[in-house]
Amino acid sequence: MLDSLASKYQVNKYTLNTNKLYGVHTEVEMYNILRGEIILLISVLPNLYNNQPQWKEIQWQEIENNIISPEKITRRIINIISPYEASDYMLESKEFNKFSLVKKENEKYYVAKFSLFEWFYVVEFKSYINVSQIKNYILNLGQNPIKRIDFMEGKDKESFFIPHHLRNIYLSQIENHGNEKIYRFWTFDGWQVSDYYNEHRGIDRFAYIEGKGIVGGSYDFYFKFVPKYTSKNHIYIKLTPEQWEENRLQEKIMWAKELFPERQ
Repeated sequence: MLDSLASKYQVNKYTLNTNKLYGVHTEVEMYNILRGEIILLISVLPNLYNNQPQWKEIQWQEIENNIISPEKITRRIINIISPYEASDYMLESKEFNKFSLVKKENEKYYVAKFSLFEWFYVVEFKSYINVSQIKNYILNLGQNPIKRIDFMEGKDKESFFIPHHLRNIYLSQIENHGNEKIYRFWTFDGWQVSDYYNEHRGIDRFAYIEGKGIVGGSYDFYFKFVPKYTSKNHIYIKLTPEQWEENRLQEKIMWAKELFPERQ
């Protein structure tokens, strides 16, 4: 429940317009739930399947026994940074459509059709400190920046399969925006799945501002995949393979409309 999370944590909502990056007139809603160095990022993705609204009205009786309390969310947050193996039922740092965000408006309840839950932990260590990336959720603000295009120079394109131990989140650049710093990140990961969403990639390029959370990003795993069975109203992304690759190499993202009107 969005309102119960807002009662316990700082929640920052941002809206991303998909037209400039993916060529379709839809939006992504981002909810940053902040607890110290921990970020729970909930992304409500557009309904490409039949071009219907992102939210569907639902009766309270249908969901009341399946609501995850803020206390269980807190337990998950603690398990992220625990030195011991988590025993909670939510073990992955990226969950696509395994949980759904619910909100209450005007005494009615709405559930998101497509929800991506991701957990991140923000640290600041110099590059000579070997920060574990086993679960691919560490945002290290202190590492030496490396742009994706420089990293990939002389290498093949991202392969279909990249071993788990090589997956990583890299700091690309730090830019000043007024009195704030924007940290740009990109993810080195493969495309292990051909017949479903590569949800392990999550928000694979993104921008972070301290105190505001993740303020922009890309969701290639979602927009690139076309289900085998679709409706006649399915929204297709008409990017060429070269355009997809250009977006990745140039680290293009969608920016929060509320914070960056000039980048729309």
